[in-house]
This record gives sequence, structure tokens and C-alpha cells, in this order.
Amino acid sequence: MSPYYIGLMSGTSMDGVDGVLAEITPGSDQALRVLSHSHLRFDAALIGTMLGLNVRGENELHRAALAANDLARRYSACVVALLSSSGVDRRKVRAIGAHGQTVRHCPGEFDGTGYSIQLNAPALLAESTAIDVICDFRSRDVAAGGQGAPLVPAFHGAMFGAIAPNMAPWKAGTSGAPWPPAATSRLRKSQMTSMAVDSASSAGALSWIE
Repeated sequence: MSPYYIGLMSGTSMDGVDGVLAEITPGSDQALRVLSHSHLRFDAALIGTMLGLNVRGENELHRAALAANDLARRYSACVVALLSSSGVDRRKVRAIGAHGQTVRHCPGEFDGTGYSIQLNAPALLAESTAIDVICDFRSRDVAAGGQGAPLVPAFHGAMFGAIAPNMAPWKAGTSGAPWPPAATSRLRKSQMTSMAVDSASSAGALSWIE
């Protein structure tokens, strides 16, 4: 089984896509090793389109589908950059994780379940890179009554839980962090419960500084 994986993320700032190619070998002395990183900026046209899809408008489904295709092509270019800089053959990469670009996030609203929508065209990404793509990370958590984010602590628990069961990584997001926390994901493994909370402080400031 190949230990190479690619992760792609375009976040709330909508400035571009970040990609990492990593070697993941749970249980080894070095469980996670980053081999390459790439950042590709979005142009003003794509940013404007994605921002426009954050609110209701004319012909939303058509605009969202084309924006998702455009986004997948940017993701594919990021993958090419990662493979080129690392020297890893694409055939050795087991999977790409591609979250997509969130344009509507309403968990628990309207009907008690709500939804979280990410622009993404995973089939197009898989076709253009010839690598399997894993996507749609949030919907299962929303269906379970969670907020759909943040989900990274599930990875932290799987990778590092045995050596640091009480760790508390911090993610600077865009929502407040009240206590008891309102924006949490429901992540459970065996008898262990992971609670993930977004905190507000840095994302907006970093976007402003940029």
C-alpha cells in the first residue's frame, strides 16, 4: 500500500488553493512527513464567482457547476506542481483529499438537519490527475447533528492519539468559540470523544493583512 497522499484546501479567505504531498505511515517513528507544498492563487474572476454563490442569485445551479469545474482545474494544476517539485510519480499516490470550496454553511437550520455546500468537481479532478479522489467530508457529520467542521481532530486522533491522547491542537477559524461550544463536529472513535471547535481570531486578520 502506497504511503503517499495529497491534500488540497481552499479556505474561507478564497485567496487560492494550498496543496501538500505527504508520506503517511501510522505507527512508524515518523508517522507524517511532508514532501512538498504548493500554493496557487485564484484570479479575481473566480473569487467573484464564488463570493456571488454565497448568496442567492439567478441561475445558481448553472453558475455553481461551472465554478466547480474551474476550481477542479486549479486543484489539478496544484497536484501537477506538487508532483513536479517532489519527484513522486503520480502512480504512487494513493489518493487526493479535496474538501472543495464552501459557499453555503447552514448546519442544523431550516429542517433540523440543514446542509453544508462545497463547490467541487471530484470526478473531473480524478479524470485530470488519474488519481483517486476523496471528497464530501462534511455531510456525514452534519447528518449526525454536528456542524461539519472542524474535522481535522479526527485525523489528529488517528495519527497521534496513542502518543498524545490529551492534546489540544488549535485551529483559527472564522466563528466564535463560546462555552459550551456551539460550533462543534461530532467525532467519536470507540470510547474516545474528540471535540473540535472553531475560534475566531486569526483568519480575518490574516486575510486583512494580505
